[in-house]
Amino acid sequence: MTDEPFIDIHTHVYPEARIAIQAMGGAARAGFTGTPEELVPFMAENGIEAVAMCNFTPIADMIAAARARLPEWLSAGERQDAEAEIRQRMAFRVRERNGWSCRVSAAHPALSTFIGVDPVLAPDEMEAEVEVRYRAGARGIKLHPPVQRVALDDPRLRPALAAAQRLGMIVLTHMGPFGNISGAYATTAQAAAVAETFPRLQLVLAHCAGPDFDAAVALAEQYPQLVFDCCGVASGTPGGRNLSDEQLVALFRRLGTNRVAFGSDWCFRDPRPDVQRIKGLGLTRAEERAILHDTAARLLGLS
Repeated sequence: MTDEPFIDIHTHVYPEARIAIQAMGGAARAGFTGTPEELVPFMAENGIEAVAMCNFTPIADMIAAARARLPEWLSAGERQDAEAEIRQRMAFRVRERNGWSCRVSAAHPALSTFIGVDPVLAPDEMEAEVEVRYRAGARGIKLHPPVQRVALDDPRLRPALAAAQRLGMIVLTHMGPFGNISGAYATTAQAAAVAETFPRLQLVLAHCAGPDFDAAVALAEQYPQLVFDCCGVASGTPGGRNLSDEQLVALFRRLGTNRVAFGSDWCFRDPRPDVQRIKGLGLTRAEERAILHDTAARLLGLS
C-alpha cells in the first residue's frame, strides 16, 4: 500500500471476533474482526512495521451491568457482599485482558501491548499490575477516561502513572468526548495537571488532544514532553470537526511534526485512507516520515 513502512500507535485487538464485534456496537464498522490472526497478515500486506495494542477493559459499564442483575430483595449485607464480589471479578478481568495482551506481544513482537488499568484495582494492586506487565513486556498503558468514567487527573490513577514514569512506560490517553459521553473526563487542563505532577512521564494525547485544537497547541507549547497521536484527525475528528488539508498541515506543524504519531483506531477504522491523505498533504518528506513512522518508533524504542 505504501512505499515506506509506517507504525500505528493506536489499535484495538481482541481475543475473539465476537468480543470485537460487541465492542464495535454489533457490526464490523470497517470490515475488520479485530483479532491478532487478522491483524498480523494485514500488517504484512500493507507495510505496517509495528503497532501498539491499546487493550483496556470497559470496567465501568461492566460493573453497571453486573449491578443491574442483582436481585432487588437482597439485604444490605448481602448487597455489600455481592458488590465486593463484583469488584473482585472485574479486577480479575483487568488482569486477564492484560495477561492475554502480553502473551500476544510475546508471540508477535511487532504488536506492542499497552495495558489497561482501572480504579477497580486498589492503589497497591494497580502499581503491582503495571510492574508485573512491564516485566512481561508491556510498553505502555492505555487510558480511556470517558469510557472508564474517571477523570484523567483523578488521584486514583496516580499509582499507575507514577509506576509508568518510574519504569519509562508510555501512557496513551483518549482525549475529549466519546459518543454521548462528555469530554469532561479528558480535557487539556487535566492533561496539563498530569504533566505537572509527572514531568518525566511519556504522555501521549490521542486525537491530537482535540476537539479544541487551539487548546491542544497551547498545551504543546507549555509542555514539550507531550506527544500527540493523530488517530481519527485525518478522516474527521471524534468531535465531528473535519479539517481541510491546509488546516491539518497547520495543526501538525503547530504541534510539531516530530511530536505527532500516526494512529488509526484499527479495528474500528481502516488506517489506509488516513495514511494516503497524510501522504498527499504536501508535507516535507521528513515531516511525513516523522508522523507516519519516526515519532512512534522513538516511543516504542524501535529507532
